[in-house]
Formats: sequence, structure tokens, C-alpha cells
Amino acid sequence: MDTRRIIKLIAVICCLLIITASLILGFRLVEKLINKSGSMSPNEAFSYSDSDGEIEYNGSVFLPKNKIETFLVLGIDRTEEEGADRAESQQSDFVVLVVMDNENKIFRLLHINRDTMTAIRQIDESGKEYGTFEGQLALAHTFGKQEMDRCRNTVKVIENLLYGIEIDNYLSMTMDAVAALNDSVGGVTLSLLDDFSAYYPGFTKNATVTLMGDQALAYVRERGALEDSSNLSRMERQKQYLTALFEQFNKVDEGFDLYSTLLEVEQHIYYGCSEDHLSDIAERFGSYEYGGALSLEGEAVVGDEFMEYYIDEEAARATVIDLFYDPKG
Repeated sequence: MDTRRIIKLIAVICCLLIITASLILGFRLVEKLINKSGSMSPNEAFSYSDSDGEIEYNGSVFLPKNKIETFLVLGIDRTEEEGADRAESQQSDFVVLVVMDNENKIFRLLHINRDTMTAIRQIDESGKEYGTFEGQLALAHTFGKQEMDRCRNTVKVIENLLYGIEIDNYLSMTMDAVAALNDSVGGVTLSLLDDFSAYYPGFTKNATVTLMGDQALAYVRERGALEDSSNLSRMERQKQYLTALFEQFNKVDEGFDLYSTLLEVEQHIYYGCSEDHLSDIAERFGSYEYGGALSLEGEAVVGDEFMEYYIDEEAARATVIDLFYDPKG
């Protein structure tokens, strides 16, 4: 096994996690339990054929794309303090699905709003489901005794949210390594989409700055003190930052201190496949073309206590077809 390939995979995947959303603490579970999904079930969304995964949608027939592989990346909602038990980590505050097209050698990102209202599976310490309730997607990660169970619970919730698509792999990480990862590529230069002068003097809207250390984390996570405090605005900053980050990563790749970076982040990540498989993904991920980022359209509203995001079902089905299906014939 090539250790440097493993290191590069972790570095590249964790670069996605630099754009994690805010570390909101004390976000209580929704207590009212109801058996209502925030999205349609797979059978309600499309008409399915018994052969080849064929579906019918809006009068047209589609087939699954060949050689699609998915990788779910979760940013957990708090940093880990020294001596803290990782099991105390709770919500998945940042959620992105990496969709790798192994036939055309391209990958795309699907950002999923952590406030998305959907059916949340409740599982006990043995991993057995005992009910569902409608709540924010971030809450799926609060169920389960081990990180594997919490990740798998989130995987199943998102598979249902996306009308039955399959998620092949997953990775979660707490946010302690954000500053180190950002600085390892020399920082990221961009034009600020919002006014951050309340956090850093001179960080006014439209100013061009090079984000270093905790500045990068603040840029992609904060929203409370901003003029537009919605998660949608924050997701736009995350997309902008991701594009700039990939450009910077490509510029400094030859001199990138992979080993030092790995030492900074390895204790804060968890992945659900073998190291050999991660190594294989690393080779492909590092060489594929970046095809851009998508998000699920919808509406953000203020709930009884917290923000709630309701996806546009028609737009979501179109996005799923775009990512995972081709027209037949």
C-alpha cells in the first residue's frame, strides 16, 4: 500500500471539509415525533421499470449512468478538545455528496443544506431503528453509539431524501484541522461576498483578502453577526471558497507537505471503507476534472425555534436525474 497516496487522499478530501458550515452548539432535538418525510419516497418520485434500473419521468425514459461512485463527506458540528470523547460529537453541520463519474473522469459536488427537513431515522445503541420524525438533516448524526452508526444513519436518511440513490462511501471529520489545512496551501485569496469586519478589521464586503488560519473557518462557518445570516448565504461563500481552494491546491501540489498535514488531521477523521479502497479513490479523485458544485433548491423558513429548509421536489428530482441518469436511446 502506498502511504503517500493515502496521505494525498486524506488531504484532498479534507480540503472539502475546510468549507464546513458553522459549529452550532446546543441545538436540541425536535421533540415532536411524527412519521412524515420531508421528501417523496423513491416509488413516489419516479416510475420504475424492473429492468436495468430504468425510470420514467415527465414522459421520458432514463437509465442509470455507468460507473458512478458516490462519497459522502460530513463536517461534524464541533471541534474536539483535548481529552474529549469523539462520541460526544453530534450534528453533521456540513454535508456534501461527491459524485464521481469514473467513465468520463469528472467529479461534481452536491451540497445539501443541513437544515433540510426530512424523515430522520431513530436508532438505538445496537443500530436498530425504532421510529422516525421530521427534523433537520443534521440531527441524523445524533443517533448511534459509534461514529460508524451515526454516519450510516445519515447515509440512509440522505439516500431516502435523494429518492433511493446509493451512497458508496463516507467520511466524517471534526473541525480542529481546518486552520492547518488552509495554511498548508499558503492560504486562499478571494473577494469577500459579505462584510466580515465585525470579526476581522478590513474584511469588508468585496475586499480581496488572503484567508489564513481561523479566518478561513470563520468565512465559511459564521452567519450570526452578518447582514444576511441565512444558511443559503453561507453556502454561497462555501462554494466560492471551494473553487478558490482547488485552484490554490493545484498550484502548490508539488511542494505540499502531505505528511505534516496528515499528522494534523488524522485523529479527527473517520472513514467507512478500507485504506486500500481509499488509496484507489485517491488516484482517481486527484486526476479527475472538477465539474462544479450543485445544491438542492428550496425555501428556508424560520421554524418554532430553528431554521427549516424545504426542498423543491421538482427541482430535486431534476438534480438527481442530472447527476445519476442518462436519457435512454
